[in-house]
Amino acid sequence: MINKFAADEQGGANIEYGLLALIIGVSIIGLLRSISGELINIFTLLSAGF
Repeated sequence: MINKFAADEQGGANIEYGLLALIIGVSIIGLLRSISGELINIFTLLSAGF
């Protein structure tokens, strides 16, 4: 019974780490999308200047 509980605890920790990694990944993707939009605007302004 104790071994089964320990295995469940490990599985729960793995799920928590997986969810944490998923949240961080989604945040990074959102950040990159906003940065890429800004970069496109900057390059558009620079190319219009030339």
